[in-house]
Amino acid sequence: MIKKDNIYSIFFISFVFLSLILMYQILKPFGLIIFFALVFYVVLNPLFIKAMGSSYHKKDKLSIIKRNTLAIIFSLFSLIIFLVPTSLLFYTIINQIINISNIAINFLMKVDISNIIDSNNERINKILQLLPIDISINQILKEAQNIIVSNLSSVSTYLTQNVANILKQTGVFISSFIFMMFSLFFFFLDGEYLKEQVRNILPIEAKYVDRLFNQVSEGIKGIVFGNLFTGIVQGISAFIVYSIFRVENSFTLAFLTIIAAFMPVIGTTIIWLPLGILFMITGSLLKGLIFIVCAWFFITIPDNFVRPLLLGNRIELHPLFIFFAILGGVIFFGLSGIILGPLTFILFFELMKIFNEERHSKANKEKKLRKI
Repeated sequence: MIKKDNIYSIFFISFVFLSLILMYQILKPFGLIIFFALVFYVVLNPLFIKAMGSSYHKKDKLSIIKRNTLAIIFSLFSLIIFLVPTSLLFYTIINQIINISNIAINFLMKVDISNIIDSNNERINKILQLLPIDISINQILKEAQNIIVSNLSSVSTYLTQNVANILKQTGVFISSFIFMMFSLFFFFLDGEYLKEQVRNILPIEAKYVDRLFNQVSEGIKGIVFGNLFTGIVQGISAFIVYSIFRVENSFTLAFLTIIAAFMPVIGTTIIWLPLGILFMITGSLLKGLIFIVCAWFFITIPDNFVRPLLLGNRIELHPLFIFFAILGGVIFFGLSGIILGPLTFILFFELMKIFNEERHSKANKEKKLRKI
């Protein structure tokens, strides 16, 4: 027969489990927004505390007004430093795609198929004669030319004619940033209170919860600043490469390279690869190839070495773990995996340290009791 206490326990566990599922489903659409608001809060909170000064722990009216004002200012600042570079990068990518498509179309339209290959080439004609259809190499190349031009025209026309629709999609993107700013505002106002609530809920000793909070906080700061410094290194390398190859607006493109460095998987390639393609299709094939090789070697390759080393020094995690944590994190979590991937490893190792400390502590206590 099931005891009454067991029924209560089962009911309570089921209720908690169901509540967690419902809370997850409710917050799921805003998960990324809340996560990045939390990242900005962790990074900017030390500056916020300094700006508050001695008023940080006070509850008088003047301190409350100061806290609210600074919370608004810091939230707006976060929105600007996140939204402006992202929008600029988005605009540049669309503009580059349109330019490449238009230049490629003009280039292909001027190409004379008869000058590419001799239609009387005996080897090619012999191979084509084996086919069950009557077709020439000129026809094949002409058809390929038409297909490429048609597809490029479709891309260029779509982007040109649907900029308004793209901007509408961007509106949803911007609204997400506004929600992030809203969340960040309340983090600045009630961050300590929310932290205390989480501390009380977790079934772990307060000292260990504080350790985990500190590790998460330091981990987020280390990842953000490590990625930022990596982006700056790539931006400087990019500026040098762009300047040597006399790329127009090299400083602006170097700045966009720093922003693109935060993008998972694609990274800085999204900036320098279109530039290399533009060189090639505007008649400088050799220059374009050399540019792509130089950009890959001096901009992209260092990322695989600089990022893990910088992050490893800041978050006390081996570069090998960081490398796979970022890649795996991006695959599993998406964009937030850049931070969540390494954070998962940080929390795992810290929990293992806590577990080992508790185990050794219990073992020492048992030894002392045996001696008594």
